[in-house]
Amino acid sequence: MQTSLPGFAGASHIYHVGATGFYLDYADKLGLSTQQRTSLNDLKQRALVDQSNQQRKIDEAEQALWLLTAADQPDAGSVEAKIREIETQIAATRQSLGDQERALSGVRELERKYTAAVAEQEEKVRRLREARDEGSKLLLELDSAKSVYKQALD
Repeated sequence: MQTSLPGFAGASHIYHVGATGFYLDYADKLGLSTQQRTSLNDLKQRALVDQSNQQRKIDEAEQALWLLTAADQPDAGSVEAKIREIETQIAATRQSLGDQERALSGVRELERKYTAAVAEQEEKVRRLREARDEGSKLLLELDSAKSVYKQALD
């Protein structure tokens, strides 16, 4: 499993930008389409609701545990069951983070494709520039040859 994220020259902060607002704070600057904005907003809303629901369940279970342990003679079985419930909720939260990691893996794949596409485009531009430069040289040689032939004919 890859442990570091690929970087982008001049945009080393790109992950921090998306970490809080799912890139929606920079939608105009990034040139996101309406579809991309809608998709990111949906993801953001689902993540916020899921996070809120998970935290609420953990908070409720912890409050119930506090009440159980505050009794004059706490029931060990009930306390243990409540602790297991809290651990289950925390594990579910971690599972959700795992789901987010899988989503991030998809983002990494898109970044790899983007990087490859950019490299391919840069290579095309380089080849076009070389062809243009070669064409310019050939035109100069042709003009020179015309000049030599014209002088020879005169």
